[in-house]
Amino acid sequence: MENNLKKNNSIMKKMIFPLIIVMLIQTSLFCATILWGGTIKRLNDNSFDILNERVINRKNYIQNEMLQRWSKTSETELAINSSVKKVLDENNVSIKDVGINEEINKEIIKNISKDLIYLLRKNSVTGSFIILNNKDIEGDSINSKDEISRTGLYIRDLDPKFNPNDNSDLLIERGSSEIARSFGISMDSYWAPKFSFKSENEEKGDNFFYKPFRAAIDNPNTSSSNLGYWGKSVLINK
Repeated sequence: MENNLKKNNSIMKKMIFPLIIVMLIQTSLFCATILWGGTIKRLNDNSFDILNERVINRKNYIQNEMLQRWSKTSETELAINSSVKKVLDENNVSIKDVGINEEINKEIIKNISKDLIYLLRKNSVTGSFIILNNKDIEGDSINSKDEISRTGLYIRDLDPKFNPNDNSDLLIERGSSEIARSFGISMDSYWAPKFSFKSENEEKGDNFFYKPFRAAIDNPNTSSSNLGYWGKSVLINK
């Protein structure tokens, strides 16, 4: 019996050592193939291709959203123009009073607030704003270092996909506190009653206001949907 055990151990040893050697050779060949056979390069190339494809898909998605959803403001534009005209007619004033007459400004902002909220919901954007201005920016001290104040309304929606039945998810960044109370919208910590703009010629000027305005002046026959400015948020943290 002891002889049989010794014989079995001897056979196992004779089988194990060749197997170990074969495994080591296979492992060496496998490692050599990976290191010098171009496998790592192909893996890196595949990773870059996958990343590049994801970036292109994301770019196409954002571009499509911009063209098909975010820039679709014509409906709201018509509604706001109609509301402004109605306020002017009811108060027997002209367009020249917009931005100057505070009472008219308040009534206009109050009447168009629903339109801005509707734009937020319909276009699934994170913010909508309107600025009342009837002055030529050329003659509005834009080259000075004095800040320019404008009446307007700016509403933020930090999560456009979440739409409750009320306005609890919205924030007012610029606009009167009366609007906030009327529509049940909270005021952000950076809230201010009016917009304040720096010089157009300053390096950190408020381009979201000046560039579309300038584009509209230079291209009077262009659709408003082509005058948008892709930039940072209009919120000015002070």
